[in-house]
Amino acid sequence: MCGLAGILSCVTGHRAESSSVERMMARLRHRGPDDAGIHLDGEFGVGVRRLSILDLDGGHQPIANEDRTVVAALNGEIYNYRALKAELSAKGYRFRTNCDTEVVLRSYEAYGPKCFETFDGMFAVALWDARQRELILSRDRLGIKPLFYVRTNQGLVFASEIKALLEHDQVERTVNLSSLSHFLTLGYTPGPESILEGVKQVPPAHYLRVGRKGVESVEWWSLPHGNIQAGGVDEVEHDLAALLEQAITSHLVSDVPVGLLLSGGMDSAALLALMQGKTRDPIKTFTVTFAEPSFDEGQGAREVAAQHRSEHHEVVCRPSHVAEHLSSIVQSTDNLMANPAAIPLHLVSKLASAHVKVLLSGNGGDEVFAGYPTYTADKLAPFYRWIPNILHAHLLNPLIQSLPTSFEKLTWEYKLKKFVEGARLSPERAHYFWRTIFSEEEKRHLFQRDVGAPETFEVFRAHFQRTQGDLDFLNRAIYCDMKTWLADMGLPLFDNVGMAHSVELRVPFLDHRLVEYCMHLASSLKMPAFTLKYLLKRIMVRHLNPSTLHRPKAGFHVPLASWLCQDLRSLMCDVLSPEAMRRIGFFRPEMIERLKQEHLARRQDHSWRLWNLICFFVWHDAFLVKR
Repeated sequence: MCGLAGILSCVTGHRAESSSVERMMARLRHRGPDDAGIHLDGEFGVGVRRLSILDLDGGHQPIANEDRTVVAALNGEIYNYRALKAELSAKGYRFRTNCDTEVVLRSYEAYGPKCFETFDGMFAVALWDARQRELILSRDRLGIKPLFYVRTNQGLVFASEIKALLEHDQVERTVNLSSLSHFLTLGYTPGPESILEGVKQVPPAHYLRVGRKGVESVEWWSLPHGNIQAGGVDEVEHDLAALLEQAITSHLVSDVPVGLLLSGGMDSAALLALMQGKTRDPIKTFTVTFAEPSFDEGQGAREVAAQHRSEHHEVVCRPSHVAEHLSSIVQSTDNLMANPAAIPLHLVSKLASAHVKVLLSGNGGDEVFAGYPTYTADKLAPFYRWIPNILHAHLLNPLIQSLPTSFEKLTWEYKLKKFVEGARLSPERAHYFWRTIFSEEEKRHLFQRDVGAPETFEVFRAHFQRTQGDLDFLNRAIYCDMKTWLADMGLPLFDNVGMAHSVELRVPFLDHRLVEYCMHLASSLKMPAFTLKYLLKRIMVRHLNPSTLHRPKAGFHVPLASWLCQDLRSLMCDVLSPEAMRRIGFFRPEMIERLKQEHLARRQDHSWRLWNLICFFVWHDAFLVKR
């Protein structure tokens, strides 16, 4: 696990300067506190900050071949590097180290850019081909590891995080207004754009070839859609159990201890059960607890830890932690993400960093095994659409919207209000609506002027259209979620916050073989009737207690609504003060003031809307004010 930063100049006679690369690397020290290295070759320069996990003594980066015509820098892990090394050794390639970065180097020598198809892992790669004077930038299939770049009037600058790019003099600090609009709706910025104008992400499963002919983007893998396979549930269960075992085994490849991020839910409990017997030492597990009973999953996590005899550690998440760490949390998610889950994730990563360098996480289980409540809503909505419009408009919707607002954890009244508000939309729009924060109309009132941004649903529409006619709706929704929420929020949030504490987070449920298999399964197998995670429950019935198997999905939720009314009231009022609103601009102060007052009076739960705005204001001061 590492942080990458580099430069490629396209100006004749202009050489890459080590000072520029060093400044960018300095901002990535948290991603790699163990080692650092730079390679310069005329117009090209790349630097690496290294977190040593494989080949602790011999894995220094960047790594070059014998005549220095190919240079490789890797952020991430190639889990099958030993098998690839044996295959390449049989072809005559010689190795000086036992690290996966040299396997990337030799694989490129052997296969060129097709080498990425042979990798099993999570990675962002920079390869310099000195003979062709070309730079290759690539990301793993699902976008687990980040990689940003910006084209300047002198060439191209790239880095693992935006904060490193901003150390380069040619990178502008200007908000991308379309991205800001999407952020207000979703709480994140859809790729390949970023929150900054001109800064882009290398898309998942793509590589960029950058050289004298310009920049070419090539997709080298695509998320499957179509070709649904029929099969009996027993056969599918057997295949999935084998794939899960294979995924867990590969994700435990490490020369340092590996721990587990353990919630009270089934996904992380399944990982703990399947990790048994695969590690030399007892597994260390880490959990966040809350004083508020409806948000606390500590007891469930303790039961699972006791059942599987893990070495268990806990940290209590309190509102004082938000006040203390807000700036650090926002700066770790430098592409601007406003998921309150970053708060407990920040605390548990800090706790884990004192014990391990690697944590496994259940991230991705809800997409792969159909576990989100929105999939239940998708199935229920067609029945609700049978209700006559007049009955919906004049009786049911007003009655349900008049229910008193509760600030407890995702109460039935919150779910019911959100459901009826979106259920009469088209299936695609309804699925999108249930994940939104600010609507298009609300944004028009919020912005001071028309920002000219396209409707955020268009991002989702493109993914739904790609699967039109190929899949049933559940699989289309899963495809869309993996391309949006997972790629642009779920994965970068865990990577950014974990790496802020020098902890690598791995996601076995997103092993590409497991993903490919599940994307070809019919919805009737994944979610018969309204049973979420049906197949995973069948596999784990022999490993987990019934209380764990059937515990309702909780997620990484935070009692933010009540905190903003009480302990965090002064923080919210300070960050969203009239002076700050005038200084930052963009928004109408009276609209933000209305949101604050309605929330403080508990007339409406605006906690997600207010958290979006708080995160943007803190981010703006941290990243757009050049110091």
